[in-house]
Amino acid sequence: MARVLIIADDLTGALDSAVAFTMHGARAQVALQAGVLPRMISDPTFDVVALATGTRDGTEEAARAAISALAPVLQSWSGIILKKIDSRMKGHVAAELAELTRLLPRPVLACPALPRLGRVVTEGAVTGAGVAAPIPVAPVLGRPAQVVDATRPEDIAAALPARLDEWLYLGAGGLAEALAERLFLGARPEPKSLEMPALFAIGSRDPVTLAQIDALDLPVTLAPNGAVPDFAAGSFSLLQMVAGPSDCDPGEAGTRFAEGVARAITTGSIRTILACGGESAHAILRAAGCHRLEIEAELFAGLPLSRCTATGLRVLTKSGGFGSCDLLRQVVNRFANPVSQDVSGESSHRR
Repeated sequence: MARVLIIADDLTGALDSAVAFTMHGARAQVALQAGVLPRMISDPTFDVVALATGTRDGTEEAARAAISALAPVLQSWSGIILKKIDSRMKGHVAAELAELTRLLPRPVLACPALPRLGRVVTEGAVTGAGVAAPIPVAPVLGRPAQVVDATRPEDIAAALPARLDEWLYLGAGGLAEALAERLFLGARPEPKSLEMPALFAIGSRDPVTLAQIDALDLPVTLAPNGAVPDFAAGSFSLLQMVAGPSDCDPGEAGTRFAEGVARAITTGSIRTILACGGESAHAILRAAGCHRLEIEAELFAGLPLSRCTATGLRVLTKSGGFGSCDLLRQVVNRFANPVSQDVSGESSHRR
């Protein structure tokens, strides 16, 4: 059976795509930095290895350099490669794809659709949930590709070639799920109990996430410009990065928030963290000494559950712009009722 290498430009994307394979019986792990990737790839007990490059919000030059640095890994990899991108085509898609195809001259199959979440590709453009105006796919890619129209998961599955390892795949969770269904026939993992104390660290300011916070009946500790104040950690704690009284560089605020949350994890003996926002999650975990995650299951649609291999910390991640209004409240309820529903949630959506 072919192994799968996933390259994602942010952490939530790496986890969201890798968990699709876990839910079909594969063992998957995610690297938070490229330096640990060779060791992970050399472990044959893992079917899927993913890397979060953290390049979505940086410069185009940095994105190209991150892919170029992977040349030894890419050129020795004999399995399937999936380039995970944002389903609304954000980030440096053309630059990263150009570097990938330079290193691996394969034809490209592209599909950023998320049919189960109502985000589809029709007539070569992304439309549907959360898309204000159609986003043509081909112009963003900057090079020839087979762009798949997909309004149902079955459309993506039908478009996959007979020889999977001869193509480079570029897309979102819908494409990851189609590949997983084709490659792995194992059972879904059993539900996992969640451990307290738990910390919700919210770095995203997306309106979807803000509404989810409002629906929670939990006190919120604010971190203006990322400055995390001292607080007493209880069974559940919620930290939210907000704008401060003065202007602050977003990068500096994010670093300050990550370091403050990492201190809270250590001093508060936190056993589970929910990190919202891919850039925030990546920075927090690296500040906490976590460079590799093993995926356990999908707790709810869009909420992969992982374990930090270095510390044992359980990690839930969520992209800022996804999930129902009561999603965070459902997570809190899950701590009290650990086996009240299937680990994948009712709808088993993936991104």
